[in-house]
Amino acid sequence: MTHTTLRQARTALVAAGAAVALLPVAAAPTQAAPADACATMTTPVHLRTDASTGSQLLTTDRAAADAAQLRDDSVAFLASTSARGRLERVYHLRSATGRDAYSTDRAEVAGWRDLGYRQLDDGFFAASGPADCLLPVYELVRGSDHQQALAVTEGQRDEYLADGYSSRGVAFYAGVDRQFSFAVIPDSQQEVLDDRGLWNQRATWLAGQEEALDLRYITHVGDVVNWDTDDHIQYERTNAGVATLDATGIPWSFSIGNHDTMATTVGGSARPGEDTHANQRITETFNRHYGVQHAKNLQGTWEPGKIDNSYSTFAAGGVDWLVLNLELWPREGAIQWAKGVVASHPDHNVIVVTHSFLQGDGSIMKSNGGYGDTSPQHVFDELISQYDNIAFVFSGHTGYTVESTLTGVHGNTIHAINTTLHANNDNPTRIVKVDTAGQTFSSEVSAVASGRTYEGSLFTGSLDLQP
Repeated sequence: MTHTTLRQARTALVAAGAAVALLPVAAAPTQAAPADACATMTTPVHLRTDASTGSQLLTTDRAAADAAQLRDDSVAFLASTSARGRLERVYHLRSATGRDAYSTDRAEVAGWRDLGYRQLDDGFFAASGPADCLLPVYELVRGSDHQQALAVTEGQRDEYLADGYSSRGVAFYAGVDRQFSFAVIPDSQQEVLDDRGLWNQRATWLAGQEEALDLRYITHVGDVVNWDTDDHIQYERTNAGVATLDATGIPWSFSIGNHDTMATTVGGSARPGEDTHANQRITETFNRHYGVQHAKNLQGTWEPGKIDNSYSTFAAGGVDWLVLNLELWPREGAIQWAKGVVASHPDHNVIVVTHSFLQGDGSIMKSNGGYGDTSPQHVFDELISQYDNIAFVFSGHTGYTVESTLTGVHGNTIHAINTTLHANNDNPTRIVKVDTAGQTFSSEVSAVASGRTYEGSLFTGSLDLQP
């Protein structure tokens, strides 16, 4: 579906969505925000979602958000904890069954009370009108059970409309932190050859940097381990780190390298006398340790229950993001599936993560490695170059670290970044910092164990972001 068609569908759904029965339509905010609204609204509002009901918990109290043990959807927007600057209180209401609703409009608050909701003492403050530095927060309500949802980005609104919600317009205006980061872990296969704990040390560091870096996502370019054994010891050495990542609530997903499959035997070479092409698709151990059970924001997979080809979404910097993890030298079916994923998410800025893409000199690899199905060049020609919302491609496998600025068929810029350090005594991590206001990024590799910043790893550039 094209951008135009999807947005036409959204408009039609909004037009068709009458007010939910028994609930008054909230008055649309019209008064311009006070001049100091953006300076006043600086407190993160944490979003947690009950996946079974769709109910959203929005709170400025991070500890309370985490204690709720709901899906962690990070920071939704910025607000104020007081009415400074003539801000409006966003009332928080809760039903007897634990469903939450929010409104600045007293008539709508009364409507929620008529539905059995009670007003709580918490809440936050936002603007009743627009300003250049603020974003509108939209209210949607599901007709079947009056479940409310608040959405900032277009992608979020599309998802709720597709799930049967009706739009009720702008609820209020809030601030947004336009700068955030995500982490890309390079080939870590050397880190798990012994019990020094380098892999887990990195995970602990990432967890500790969540707020300082405004860290919104963690991914891996593949070759998490070097080879598998009957006792799966290399995978087991990452267990503590995996538990640490899970506990943060930061969404994460890993891509699969050749060393993460049955293509590789002890020592790192191909299994003698076996079909390497077939073996590289045997990924049961990888999926047991890093599979769908860990992917909190997982939206879909090509093969049921397998993380090998999967995609997750998150919102950050006021825009939507989609992380597409693609298998090594992918099968044609996986590429066609991925095309459908990207095409159906035109409002999302796409980050592709696959084990092999760039070579050491920055050119796109043109072979399938001798035992793959397709080449990275084919993936570029068929998938990556075809969509104007693909922003990044991250890979490893070969070389050291290099960046290539590619151009898609629509004239859009795509930043391909390879990071393959194969550190024997270190745990390097690439941090990508994004500024959606300036539509720029910067990215550099450093390590926890050595404190080293890797020479030649700093890349910067401009981004063609979707709204």
